[in-house]
Amino acid sequence: KVTAVVGMMQDKNIDDVFRLTLPYCKHIVTVAVDNMPRSATADDLLQKAKAFCSAEMAENYRDAILKAAKQAGDDPIFVFGSLYFAAGMRPVLQEILKKI
Repeated sequence: KVTAVVGMMQDKNIDDVFRLTLPYCKHIVTVAVDNMPRSATADDLLQKAKAFCSAEMAENYRDAILKAAKQAGDDPIFVFGSLYFAAGMRPVLQEILKKI
């Protein structure tokens, strides 16, 4: 089982995405996509995710990754959602990985 971090747009089919992905996750951290008015809120994503696995929300990308890492231990972390989210998350991941 993996730990997931997700940020998505509110106009996407979040229910179907979660139905297909979250059964493979033990935990999910939700976060809003930075600077995107179309982003689903971390709380909206959290409420939907709780139907599938344990879940929590984060205030920002860095907090999301740190929370996920704490939950994951040695297991993998799956970061997914919007391409805007992936683009914003990339430099945060690079920064954190440099320190490891």
